Amino acid sequence: MEQYELMVRSLSKRYARDGSYANRDLHCVFKSSEITALIGHNGAGKTTLLNQIIGNIKPDVGDISFLDCSFVKSPKIARKNTSMMPQLHAPLKGITIKQAISSIGKIRGLSGKLLETEVQELIQELGLIKWQNTVGEKLSGGLKRLTSFAMAVIAAPKIVLLDEPTNDVDPIRRIKLWLYLKKMAAKGHIVIVVTHNILEVEKYADAYYLLEKGEVKSSGAVKTLSSNPKSRISILFRDQKALEEYPFAYSLGGDDNEAITIMDNKEMTALLNWLGIHLSSDTIVQYSITTLGLNDYYEELSDEED
Repeated sequence: MEQYELMVRSLSKRYARDGSYANRDLHCVFKSSEITALIGHNGAGKTTLLNQIIGNIKPDVGDISFLDCSFVKSPKIARKNTSMMPQLHAPLKGITIKQAISSIGKIRGLSGKLLETEVQELIQELGLIKWQNTVGEKLSGGLKRLTSFAMAVIAAPKIVLLDEPTNDVDPIRRIKLWLYLKKMAAKGHIVIVVTHNILEVEKYADAYYLLEKGEVKSSGAVKTLSSNPKSRISILFRDQKALEEYPFAYSLGGDDNEAITIMDNKEMTALLNWLGIHLSSDTIVQYSITTLGLNDYYEELSDEED
């Protein structure tokens, strides 16, 4: 299978209203056969990045390239190679789920029996058979969301962008949606998903970019979070004197005399030995050790924003 990459280099975009950065000096690589998650707070620049990739917004600085073509210089080529599911529901008034999906399939070159087969298979995989002939105004928010998803992925081009696709979707169909994306990635698509559901990212995504105020704060392969884990050690000491005698680097926790230490698991031997010795004394009231995941990094960002 041919492998290819979507490259984002030195990308910056300012808001016209106040000059603040929506994206600032972004460097990203999105690979075929992978699901990459974009995570971060509202206003972190995730949607703006998607709109620049598909050519709806032009960056102030930088480039987006794919197969030796600049999407910034050639937005028509960007839209030809990219499909996008936006945050808002697709306009479905007066048309059924099946009609909506079929219309996009036709635009992307499907016809006849192949169109019918592709549409029906997609409707079945997403669990939409019961509502396929229901018009848009009679659909729930979750069903509208799934219809928008189906419209984005039917006969999809090489790059698929999805902005919070699981919003309003019930738990069973969330799984169906992610499994469909896994199948698309296995076929060689570049799949980029904006989401706030970190647990789903850890379960289904291959890579992630954590954005904060328009910049990349953290990125990498999701699997490295478990192959090279860190732990959070919380120790509540009896008093201030006992806390001051703690020999490892720490930050203060939410309780008085609580020390929080974050370190690589492979470096924890000395701390665990120290803890074993001091547990027999009365200087430690309680302690906990927790392996960190992507959700913890996201919560750390939330704490900083607060």
